[in-house]
Amino acid sequence: DPNGKHFRQDVDGFHLLSPKMGISYHLSDFGNYLWSMDEKCPTENHIIGTALKVLKKEVLPTTCGVKVSTWNTAEGWQRWLEDKVCELRTGAEQRGGVSVGLILDKDGFEVGSCGISHPYFAHATTSPIREILVALGGPGGIDEAVMQVLEQRGEGHGLHLGLMRVKLPGGLHHSCVALNDLLQFHDQGYLYPIMEDSRSLRGSYQKWRTYLARA
Repeated sequence: DPNGKHFRQDVDGFHLLSPKMGISYHLSDFGNYLWSMDEKCPTENHIIGTALKVLKKEVLPTTCGVKVSTWNTAEGWQRWLEDKVCELRTGAEQRGGVSVGLILDKDGFEVGSCGISHPYFAHATTSPIREILVALGGPGGIDEAVMQVLEQRGEGHGLHLGLMRVKLPGGLHHSCVALNDLLQFHDQGYLYPIMEDSRSLRGSYQKWRTYLARA
């Protein structure tokens, strides 16, 4: 973060999900905890080690900003994920807008810009995008059951706009590289306008992008 913080201030949380465990890092609180420990350069030991200390009850989640959840039922991960989506949805509504998910997909619309940091088409949005969930999977992608939860849309539950499928210039990317590219688009002021235009044009956005690239 350019302001001297450990983590970006525009990213509220980082969540990890496995079949038996979920880990949530509230980045502002976690960063303050590391500063209180005089840890200026976070390492793997700080990131993973803190979660292990919470799991062993050596550190309180309220102290460090890291929460570890475990479950023994097959539905445990689903409830955990639904709760995270609900938190995001509520946060967007409190800020007068809507929530949406972003996922990498080779058949999605391409994230690109012509150097203009405002929408081309979505100029009168009454409920702007306020919260974005970026979903990243491992080498095998994201499990279908997880996708079903993220794609849920209904009255009072799920992401307001569901999932937007995007692809990045240059073909397939490692998850870390893809996340960095998306955040760079956000830093340049391009990501929100691209998403609002795609929302406005629906399936026609990629066609417009293709025609524009040929001009």
